[in-house]
Amino acid sequence: MAVRGRQRNQIIFLTSFLALLFLYCCVITSHQGEQQASPRRTFLGVGDVSALVRMTEEITRAGRVPLVATVNAAYLPMTLSWLCNTAAMAGVHEQTVVIATDDATHDALRRRWPTLRVFRHATQADMATGLGFGSNGYRIYMLMRVKLMLALLRRGVSLTVFETDCLWRKNAAPLVGEVATSTGYDVIAAQNGAERHLGNYSAGFLFLNATRGGVGVWSEMAKRLERGLKGTYEQDILDGLCKARHGGARCRLFPYEQIADGMWYRMTEEARRRLLPDPYIINNNFIVGVEQKMQRARAYGHWFLAEDGDTCRPAKPG
Repeated sequence: MAVRGRQRNQIIFLTSFLALLFLYCCVITSHQGEQQASPRRTFLGVGDVSALVRMTEEITRAGRVPLVATVNAAYLPMTLSWLCNTAAMAGVHEQTVVIATDDATHDALRRRWPTLRVFRHATQADMATGLGFGSNGYRIYMLMRVKLMLALLRRGVSLTVFETDCLWRKNAAPLVGEVATSTGYDVIAAQNGAERHLGNYSAGFLFLNATRGGVGVWSEMAKRLERGLKGTYEQDILDGLCKARHGGARCRLFPYEQIADGMWYRMTEEARRRLLPDPYIINNNFIVGVEQKMQRARAYGHWFLAEDGDTCRPAKPG
């Protein structure tokens, strides 16, 4: 009888221990899920984007395509210059949403341009400083931006992704509206580089359609960036996915003469007349460093921010 009693007690103890262990595991799993869901604890996720969705939906209800840019403190001066550049262009600011990755950038944009839609994206990573091309911080920032765009696409928001280190020579909003109504296209992107690169897809300026094909391409983009974070870039992945027609997606390119890139600054006058006689936009890329970008923009009269770093000054875009 004593043996049976000890066995019964051992069984009761073991059952109780397993039950407590199971309960502990459930609590830990639940706590981890809460951490992942919290926007303040998110590192590479996107957190709560409901306010961002509302901002973009306000624009789509007005019959326009949201222009979405992601900006940190290092890019604030260039963003302010771009806002000055486009201030007189009908409809541009009204359909723009700027995603700020730090409080200082968010507050500065709201103070200087109070009617502009600015979404503060909470992230655990340091997104305020300059991020050198190819650095780990740059790749983290790139993945974060891709995931934010994917969150919008999955909620049915078609949008145009652009960067603010650029010159708008003329209003590109009507151009965006035209491509948005192009029959059957899931992705429409600017071309990357000069003559030897023409035909390659660039992620610096592109229209993403919230279609099955558009969502499929961008979802695969996020997956591949996350898997190969240390060696892959947006435009390389986009170029491969579009050329392979991933998931049946239909992609096309903006004509190079419409959306130019930083090769414009390296071209001779003859090459500009031949390849880029009258572009809508000149992206200030193919140069390393934020300060270098700003110096080049100033040298060509493509800078619209006054010396006080706050007010706009007139300039004649080239």
